[in-house]
Amino acid sequence: MPRYKKTASRLKDPSRFQSYHAEEKYEEFIEPRKILEEKGFQFPDQLTGIVQTIHNAAAKRGWQEFCNHPRDLVLPVVKEFYANLVSPDQHNIWVRNTLVPLDSRIINSFYNLPAEINCEYAKLLDKLAQKKWNIIFTTLTIEGASWANEEGRVVNRIDLKPIAKVWVKFLKSRLMPTAHTTTVSQERLVLLYAIIRGLPIDVGSIVAKEIRDCAVKNHKTVALLFL
Repeated sequence: MPRYKKTASRLKDPSRFQSYHAEEKYEEFIEPRKILEEKGFQFPDQLTGIVQTIHNAAAKRGWQEFCNHPRDLVLPVVKEFYANLVSPDQHNIWVRNTLVPLDSRIINSFYNLPAEINCEYAKLLDKLAQKKWNIIFTTLTIEGASWANEEGRVVNRIDLKPIAKVWVKFLKSRLMPTAHTTTVSQERLVLLYAIIRGLPIDVGSIVAKEIRDCAVKNHKTVALLFL
C-alpha cells in the first residue's frame, strides 16, 4: 500500500472517503489529474465498407453496449472512486457512502456480456513465440511495414491496415486506454489481433486490470481512466 503524509485526526468528508489514506491520496495525487476520456462507436443508419465490418464484428461478440459511445462522466465521483482504491487487491470501493464491487463479472454484467469468458487473448499473451509474432505482424500491418522497436514489439500506428487503425483507436480509448497514439504496444497488438481474428476476450478482466493499474500510479501527470 502506498505511503501518505500524516493526516488530521478526523476525515473532512466521511461520505466521500473511506480512510485518511484515501483522502490524502485524493488531495495529493488524484484531484490534479486529468481524465482520459473514453470514446465509442456511433454507427450511421447506412452501413458500408469498414464501418459495416466493425459493426458486424461488435454484434457477433455481443459488444453492442460496450461499443456504444459512453455517457457523460460525473468527474468528482470518478476521482473519489480512484482515491478510495488504495490497494491493487481491493475488491470493494467506497463511493458516496456505498461500497461498489470491482471485478470482471460485475463489469461484464454492466455491458450485458457473459459473466465468465474463456479469454483467448490472455492465453495468447502468455505463450507468444516468434512464429506467432510474425503472424500477428502480417495480420495487422500493411505491406512494407517494419517493427518500430524490434525488442519491444512496437508498431507505428500509420503502418496498420485500415480496419486495424479503426479498432486500435477504439481500443486505446475504451478497452485499454492510453494517451499515446503514434505507436501500438505489445499488449495492445495482441489484443488488436484477438479482436480482428474474433477470439474470445474477457472485457471485464481487462477493464478491471486497467482501472487497478491506473489507481496505483501516484503521479499527478498520469491521466485517469473514464469509468
